[in-house]
Amino acid sequence: MAAGDECERSAIPQMLEYLTRAMAQLSCAVDPEAFVIGGGVVGSSDVLKDELAERFQEHCCPICRNTKIVPTDLGNQAGMYGAALCALSAEDK
Repeated sequence: MAAGDECERSAIPQMLEYLTRAMAQLSCAVDPEAFVIGGGVVGSSDVLKDELAERFQEHCCPICRNTKIVPTDLGNQAGMYGAALCALSAEDK
């Protein structure tokens, strides 16, 4: 987080709280092998990954604690690749 950015200091923890609660609930419902994180979160994964994992552990059921959390290989560009794939697939129809 940027030093002195008050908005960021409050927004990031709140975002992580919402994200990890949702992940914990999903892990109980569908038992995924892993959560693949993309978008803006993956751009800061080096800074956020430990806190993301800790908060997930706090919220999930004990049986789901081994669920992996990994960054997408495409980084923050995953959405662009998905949009391009959709556009190309629409042309084929």
